[in-house]
Amino acid sequence: MKILKFLIGTLISVFFIYLAFKDILFAELWQTILDSNWLWLIPAIAAHILSYWLRAVRWRYLLSDVKDVKLSNLYSAVMVGYMALNIFPLRLGEFFRAYVIGKTENISRTTSFATIVVERIVDVLTLLLLLIGAIVLNPHLAEREFLGRTLSSSGTIILVGTLFVLSGLLFPLFAKETAKKIAMFFLSKFPKDLSEKLIGILRSFWIGIASLQKTEHFIPVIASSLVMWACFIANLYFTIYTFGIEDKIGELFPATLVIIVVGGISVMIPAGPGSVGTLDAAYKEILIFLSNGGILPNLALGFALVNHYITQFIPINIIGFYYFWKEKLSFSSIQTEGDS
Repeated sequence: MKILKFLIGTLISVFFIYLAFKDILFAELWQTILDSNWLWLIPAIAAHILSYWLRAVRWRYLLSDVKDVKLSNLYSAVMVGYMALNIFPLRLGEFFRAYVIGKTENISRTTSFATIVVERIVDVLTLLLLLIGAIVLNPHLAEREFLGRTLSSSGTIILVGTLFVLSGLLFPLFAKETAKKIAMFFLSKFPKDLSEKLIGILRSFWIGIASLQKTEHFIPVIASSLVMWACFIANLYFTIYTFGIEDKIGELFPATLVIIVVGGISVMIPAGPGSVGTLDAAYKEILIFLSNGGILPNLALGFALVNHYITQFIPINIIGFYYFWKEKLSFSSIQTEGDS
């Protein structure tokens, strides 16, 4: 099963790597990267690292109904989780993150994973807000086609899908008895031991998403999300200046919002480790799209590779491995317990 998951993730990444590197002249790509202004990458890296601390802050609010968790432990779990995302395919790092916080704070892994699911929903809703903001600030973007679909129609599809998932998650919280009856009906079809185990998992999961019922959590969760995404925007801004393409992509702020939305969606694809290929192809294509072909493929891919691997992949892996070593963790123990 592990080999199958690895092969699926690898094949998806290989496909997107092909899309990213087709028709690329490697000598010109390398020269483009060398000619960039690398000093801008220092604040780009700093902004990206800060975003993960803010992610830990937001996670603390989401876990507050379960336990008052130390921010340092949450940050450690976040960094280990994202380091694992860069190593294992199909976004398996999310399970590592749930394991680490469960180990350090004695929280059910299912409950902590449920709060990570809530995080992802909040992230998608934030991406939708950013896309709406980009269209409002630059209306002509709405009906321009990207990968065969207009930005406005893509946003509508994402919104409908997100609301569908969100309603499914929230249903048990606002209709407990009905949800219990439905769950018991289906779970009763399983053997008794398995049924009891699944009921326990469901209860832990619902505890994890119960934070969405607390209105007092909305403002800090949304505020920390917006500041976190502002760090991602700053990271892109600094990388744009690294390559001197700020005058080629139209109005800089709305264009940056579109870039971050497309990039955010691409990293949700369950591909190989670290979104290899998916994020690279997405950044390359959206830069060419925004510049109406004014940014050549070599320059667009150079931007994608530097932003992805220099400002994100390498710094996060270094910090993540530090916390991995500090917490005395091992990949084998995490994977063994994750499979149990």
